[in-house]
Amino acid sequence: MNKYLVFDVEYATDNEGHALYQTAERFDPTGGERTRDNDPRTNARWVFKQPVCISWLIMEGADGHLTPGRLETASMPELNEAEMLTRFFVMLKTLPDNVPLVSWGGSASDEPQLRLAAMRHGMAVPTKLSVPLRPRLRHGEGHIDLMTHMCSDAARVHLAEICAAFRIPAKVTAPPEAVGGLIACGKWSLVKSICENDVLSTAALLAHVVCNRTRTLSLFGALMGLARLGAERKHRPYADAFQGWVNTLIRQETQRCFEDMLAGKADF
Repeated sequence: MNKYLVFDVEYATDNEGHALYQTAERFDPTGGERTRDNDPRTNARWVFKQPVCISWLIMEGADGHLTPGRLETASMPELNEAEMLTRFFVMLKTLPDNVPLVSWGGSASDEPQLRLAAMRHGMAVPTKLSVPLRPRLRHGEGHIDLMTHMCSDAARVHLAEICAAFRIPAKVTAPPEAVGGLIACGKWSLVKSICENDVLSTAALLAHVVCNRTRTLSLFGALMGLARLGAERKHRPYADAFQGWVNTLIRQETQRCFEDMLAGKADF
């Protein structure tokens, strides 16, 4: 039996901290100085990102099936940053050592940002989030970063790009650039929806990777479990898209079975 912990985090920008950095650089953001698009003096980098929402899902492989568990979310405004981290870290500590974390690009974003947030609050960083001995081989330290794994030596792509290639619902609630505005406006239900959708999308990619590698787990069963989980959350904007995915998966599987029957491959 194999388990995987798929997670995602959404962040607000620490504008006060970034202003302190600008002061240290003797940079006046109102001075009209021309800067490049990725200049850290005008664009706050990862050290100024503060977690406001964490979502996670355990995927469990057994008896020929890769099955999703309960989709959990810890978020503002119900919890402050320290309470949110505590809830997530407590859950991590309950997992056996052989359960890896799974993310899309998390080794370069979520993981170091969560470590930094924990240090700001004087909290012990869970072993699963500790600084890796081999950052370039993070999967060997208990974190499967699917961006690194699936892209390999090819150019890194966005989660929405690879999900589109696999026909997996992604970024249904809002585009990534809208998250900051939703957080600023206190649209927390939408922020939670974005984070949860990313977890479901990442879990679907994990299903493709695991089922392709093992060949003993049902990809259709894994994807249907995730599609139904998303469709059941009627209070979220992504529910209709996942219900549409359920219908598509059923239609595709029915067609496949019919073609196998015509070809004499069906086993009834």
